[in-house]
Amino acid sequence: MESEEMCGSIDLTSNKRASFDAAPEGISIIDTDLNILQVNRVMEEWYSHALPLIGKKCYKAYQDRDEPCSPCTSLRAIKTGEPAVGEVPLIRGNGPAGWLELNAFPVKNGDGRVCGVIEYVRDITERVKILDELNINREWNRALAEDIPALVLRISDTGKIVYVNEAVCSAVGEKRENLVGRIYYQFIPEPQRSRVKAYLSSLTPEQPDIMTEIQINNRWLRWKNRAIFDSRGKLKEYLNVGEDITENCGAQKKLRENEERNRALVGAIPDMLFRYNRDGVYLDAEIKDKSRLTDEGRRFYEEGLLVGKKIEDVLEPRISAHICKGIARALAEEKVQVIEYSYSVGEQRHYFEARLTAAGDDEVMAIVRDITDRRFMEEDLQYQLRFQKMVAEISSAFVSMPVTEFDNRIMYALKLCGLFFEADRSYIFRYSDDGLSMNVTHEWCAEGNIPQKVRNQDFPVGNTPWWVERMLNRGYVFIPDVDEMPMDSAKDQEDFRKEKIKSMMTMPILKEGRVIGFFGLDAVREKKNWDESRIGLVKVITEIITGAIINYETEEALKDSEKRYREILATIEEGYYEADLKGTITYCNEAACRHFGGYRREELIGKSYKEIYEDSDEAFKAFHQVFLTGEPERGLILKMIHKDGSFGFGEISISLIKDRQGYVTGFKGIGKDVTERIEYEKHLEYLSLHDQLTGIYNRTFFEAEMERFDKSREYPVTIISTDLDGLKLINDTLGHEAGDRLLKACAAVMQSSLRQSDILSRIGGDEFAAILLRTDKLTGEDIVRRIRENTDLYNRNNVNLHLGISIGAATADESETVLRELFKRADDIMYREKLYSSARSRNKIVQGLLKGLVDRDYITEGHTRRLQNLCRAMGEKIGLTSNQLTDLILLAQVHDLGKVGIPDKILFKEGQMNEEDWQIMRGHPEKGYRIAAASSDLAGVAELILKHRERWDGKGYPIGLSGEEIPVECRILAVADAFDTMIQKRPYDRKKTIHEAKEEIKKNAGSQFDPELVPIFFEVLKEQEGLVKRSSSKNTSDKLN
Repeated sequence: MESEEMCGSIDLTSNKRASFDAAPEGISIIDTDLNILQVNRVMEEWYSHALPLIGKKCYKAYQDRDEPCSPCTSLRAIKTGEPAVGEVPLIRGNGPAGWLELNAFPVKNGDGRVCGVIEYVRDITERVKILDELNINREWNRALAEDIPALVLRISDTGKIVYVNEAVCSAVGEKRENLVGRIYYQFIPEPQRSRVKAYLSSLTPEQPDIMTEIQINNRWLRWKNRAIFDSRGKLKEYLNVGEDITENCGAQKKLRENEERNRALVGAIPDMLFRYNRDGVYLDAEIKDKSRLTDEGRRFYEEGLLVGKKIEDVLEPRISAHICKGIARALAEEKVQVIEYSYSVGEQRHYFEARLTAAGDDEVMAIVRDITDRRFMEEDLQYQLRFQKMVAEISSAFVSMPVTEFDNRIMYALKLCGLFFEADRSYIFRYSDDGLSMNVTHEWCAEGNIPQKVRNQDFPVGNTPWWVERMLNRGYVFIPDVDEMPMDSAKDQEDFRKEKIKSMMTMPILKEGRVIGFFGLDAVREKKNWDESRIGLVKVITEIITGAIINYETEEALKDSEKRYREILATIEEGYYEADLKGTITYCNEAACRHFGGYRREELIGKSYKEIYEDSDEAFKAFHQVFLTGEPERGLILKMIHKDGSFGFGEISISLIKDRQGYVTGFKGIGKDVTERIEYEKHLEYLSLHDQLTGIYNRTFFEAEMERFDKSREYPVTIISTDLDGLKLINDTLGHEAGDRLLKACAAVMQSSLRQSDILSRIGGDEFAAILLRTDKLTGEDIVRRIRENTDLYNRNNVNLHLGISIGAATADESETVLRELFKRADDIMYREKLYSSARSRNKIVQGLLKGLVDRDYITEGHTRRLQNLCRAMGEKIGLTSNQLTDLILLAQVHDLGKVGIPDKILFKEGQMNEEDWQIMRGHPEKGYRIAAASSDLAGVAELILKHRERWDGKGYPIGLSGEEIPVECRILAVADAFDTMIQKRPYDRKKTIHEAKEEIKKNAGSQFDPELVPIFFEVLKEQEGLVKRSSSKNTSDKLN
């Protein structure tokens, strides 16, 4: 429809908008469906409570009605194609606020069809008030004049008669006292009563009066019924003025019609009113705005000379002849003639509309209105309609466009744009990938213009730096006059002149916020001053063309992508599949064949999901859920049937395949064989519940089992808690490898002692616990006894690595006992036992370590005995106490205890040790100290073991003590141990003679050895000379310290 094309299309220029808003009248533009398209400032002020107005129905925005007004002045103008005038109430947020005079002028398109209405509205509230007041006062005064023949009747809002004059009493044949106070409708005959009630009930502040005719006692009475409302629109009373029209009904009717016509005519007087005779002579003139007259006309009017002049004396011949023809038609046809003409007022051309109507046989009344703004709006409306038609044509050309038609459709769009904007060239430039040059991809030229496409291939952007900078800032560039470009654009100006450009406008083409090219218009034959409204329309066209370019390039990229996609699918490791809505495989790559059971492609394509998945119901639910929700499924694990009948696990994703219209046509996804991963995950699950070192359950499983069996039917329940004694000592001396062996041994002993149904777990570093279901206290004690017996059996077979286990057991006979509390009771019992047994276990561990050194052939009985003899003799000579002598003799026996953790490859290494070996060797005093400190039997010499490798000069280890800071026992041992070692055979050095050994001792006196003890040691050697010589002469295998 025309109204649909018109709707929303008006976009006034800035000049017209200013005039539009400056008009003292309210102006509203509506389409044929009564939708508001434009309003000026006055309308927005009047109806500020209903903003925004544009887009609403006029009767809803202006009258707060759900249906069009009846009668509707604008609808009358639309239907008849002729101007219409009427009065409407001014409705604001709090109700009626006055009265408006509405002049509705139809707007016609090029085909002569009405496509909208321009409403000119002026406030006549004061005029209506004055007229109403005059009417009320006149009618009331007339009613008070009892001698007048008119019938006067006042009725309250409840329908009671509150006043009648004598004429009424005479007409109805009743006394006044019998009428006042009674219901008015009682006097109306029954057939007419409901109609009169309906008439009076229909009166509103917007339509307060109505004429009714009633037949009473064979007399026809005509009443003018008027509803009186207060300022808030509430009904106060009815004032009825009537007459007996039985005799002159026809004459009265004609008189009333004439009065109404005259009143409408007076109310419709616009800006200028003229009265002409048949010959076009001015008989009268009423001009409100003299500025709209011609210079000649204004002079005549101001000097009082206009009356008596002919139209041709005031207006140019063309216009005067046009008006005279209208006068002749108005007199001949006896109907309103509407003519339009224009002339210049100052520098602007004004358009006028004259409404000519006969006023007698030889006179014509003319109402003349300045319609310049309306004319401009109509022209702008036509321009908008043309633009919308062009947009529709361009848009439809790009809808569902085959990619092969892209160039043709772009050229079609450029041609339409060039013609519409009256340009000589329209074109599209695209930037190169590196942004250093640009190319014209499409160009249209008006006839007679030279194309520039060839010249603008690989065109360097540096040739037009001023213009390029502005385009890359994503703003449009409009140059109304190339000759007046700014000074810093001289290079650009020179290039534009080469193409004979006088004016140009370019709009950036944006893709993802980046300028990729531009759309441009050139004016070559004459300059063009495209205003802001035209520039806005060019932006719209640019967006449409940009969308078409992006869609085309996306389609092309999609084709390339589709091709590459299939090539990639053929090479990727993941299996790719496509299936129809029934779940039948329609496409797959080679990887899918491998992952989905070793099929060939031709075997897998055409197979139903029911033949691939073991649980087809589970597979169906997954595919169905994706179909219903549209949400992809990822990471779905399904058990698959392989070609050879075996089973495996596949991980697949599922998503929808849709066609161009968005309809679902099937499924697609990625899949791979995850059988190894599932098995590995099961293994990980096993590891998560088992201790990796011992292979038994871990604390997590133990806690879960306690939770599961708590208050179950498995009572009585016994829990055994055990702790491995001395694990830290073993780890610190022999290393964690030995500690791990001990933990495994402990677990093995526990497992061998428990039943198959018992649940054994390692719950801490050296802690174990077992849940024994349906086990009473007596049975639990038997199992504890079995653990102790198996521990003793282990120790008899492994004397070098003693196993000590502290045990606690607790039993719950009834399910009221919480298993966590039961476990705590068993734990407490175990710790009490540990307090008593731990010292004994540590002593046994130390004894085992010492025996281990002997078994490794590192400590020999001869070396220990000789050291004890030499140390005792030296201690006695310097006067040590008996306690010191006891500690010295014990130190001579166990000082190398810390070497139990040193590997044999270092202890028995032939040749010199490297620095790494020495680092390990130097740690043995600290290890020996920790071992001795853990044993009650050796605790007294622990400090001596720690310091036995210190030197007199402070260069020893591990503390670096010097002189007498070193305990005397350690200084004695240092001399004796060094001497006895040198005269024995060593892996890294030859055996020394007694003399050589003494010289070495003497040489290191004061550095390695206490200088005061060396002479004493030599005295002891002299006293024991025979024993020492016999020891030295033996070819023993005593080892180096």
